[in-house]
Amino acid sequence: GEVTALAGLNGSGKSTCAGLLERFYEPGAGEVLLDGVPLRDYEHRYLHRQVALVGQEPVLFSGTIRDNITLGVLGPAQAPVFRPADVGEKGGQLSVGEKQRIAIARALVRRPTVLILDEATSGCWYLLQQRVRSWGVRTVLLITHCPRTLEAADRVVMLERGAVVETGTPAELRDHRGPYSRLLQRCPGAGRPETPGMGCGERRPAPGLAAGQEEGAAPTGMRI
Repeated sequence: GEVTALAGLNGSGKSTCAGLLERFYEPGAGEVLLDGVPLRDYEHRYLHRQVALVGQEPVLFSGTIRDNITLGVLGPAQAPVFRPADVGEKGGQLSVGEKQRIAIARALVRRPTVLILDEATSGCWYLLQQRVRSWGVRTVLLITHCPRTLEAADRVVMLERGAVVETGTPAELRDHRGPYSRLLQRCPGAGRPETPGMGCGERRPAPGLAAGQEEGAAPTGMRI
């Protein structure tokens, strides 16, 4: 599937677009379409199976990785097998990247048509960027202002003050020297090689990581 990135500074309307796709609220004018059909015409439960949203701070609960991924989605016979490992209260034993990967896996088991990652790869994008196209999701929408994430997308839609100001491939928009190019210039880390297990900005290892385990590396038994 295609990987599209919504780019823009804070307050540009990126997360508002995600909320419209999830029907958290209705547009003031016009329509939002999925496969050519207005979202309001879809049955609510069906729509939320087709459009999955993963945020920057996933909600986890005390229990195993398997529990957190499959709750309310798969029966025992369908669930993938993971080694028992308690993630701690609110996922306290995990790094940011590990929490995000579990949340992405939880979304993927629903087999959505559209997967929205709202700043949800900041701690694990290096590990996921080579796999995102193998997930079997028709459309992946990345909401981010991280240059390294934007540059990995097939197409970028640049927003300013709630409006689309330019769209194209990352290379096309860089050459255009417009809003996207200016965004890259003002964001730290643009153009620098990614560090394995790190996103845009360093993070301290979370409590509970095994000795030598990288920030963003999967706990034993977990693969995405």
